[in-house]
Amino acid sequence: MLALATFLALHAAPAVVEQAVARSVEGEQTRAVVSEYRAAPGCAPEQVEAPRAIKSSGMVAVRVRGAGCRAVAWVRVRVEAQVMIAARPLRAGDPLEGATRSEWREVPAGRAVVRQADPGTRAAMAIPAGAMLEPSQLRGAGPTPGDALTVVAKSGEVEIELPGHAVPCSDGHACAVLASGRRVEGTWRSDKLWVEMP
Repeated sequence: MLALATFLALHAAPAVVEQAVARSVEGEQTRAVVSEYRAAPGCAPEQVEAPRAIKSSGMVAVRVRGAGCRAVAWVRVRVEAQVMIAARPLRAGDPLEGATRSEWREVPAGRAVVRQADPGTRAAMAIPAGAMLEPSQLRGAGPTPGDALTVVAKSGEVEIELPGHAVPCSDGHACAVLASGRRVEGTWRSDKLWVEMP
């Protein structure tokens, strides 16, 4: 029993390690718990520094300084954050307003999370109820593909309004097909698609 107690003591994170991890966690409404500490042999930590921001759960290397020693130790960290969750199933094009809630969830390694969405943000794909929202699942404010819209074609001081239909587009842009069949790309503002023409 004594050997087991000694083994566990070696792997309990000292307060200085937990404090360094807490300082290094990125983002508001985020917390981290150290669940395992792999000590640097023969180097009792007096100063500990995480060399980069901790964004998600996983193993993290920390720099340890002690009495006459410098080393690297490893900690297993569980990162939790207030993130947006789908409160009900969402279809592509559904607005997020009233369809999400905020919850504490673990942030797994390699996954981006959404903490807050801009007004007018919509689902870019089907999202099941209870799913943690990711940036790749969302698109900014603007029309849904197939919606009728007004295109403002601007060339110098001249502006012409043309009817069109929204079509899928790259992130941060809005696209439409005009009645002539021409595809245009621009920015969405004031409920119109603004396109700079040569």
